[in-house]
Amino acid sequence: MKKSFNGKLCDTNTSTLIAALKSSTDEVGIELYRTVRGVFFVFKYIKPHKEALQLLSKPEAMDLYESLPDQKLDYDETFDY
Repeated sequence: MKKSFNGKLCDTNTSTLIAALKSSTDEVGIELYRTVRGVFFVFKYIKPHKEALQLLSKPEAMDLYESLPDQKLDYDETFDY
């Protein structure tokens, strides 16, 4: 999914997946991403009908990261780059 927020492009296909929470059937999920320019956003979905992208501040992304069980990158790699 792709969406622009005030000139900041958030694209799940070109951004780094940082952490996630998915149901066992992958029907419902929350995924935290970072763009190549360091913009954080969350992708939420309920298949097959609802999808949403939301821009996050760095502190909001840090809080969400700590609540998601499937962390793809470690904390320092995610927020101190």
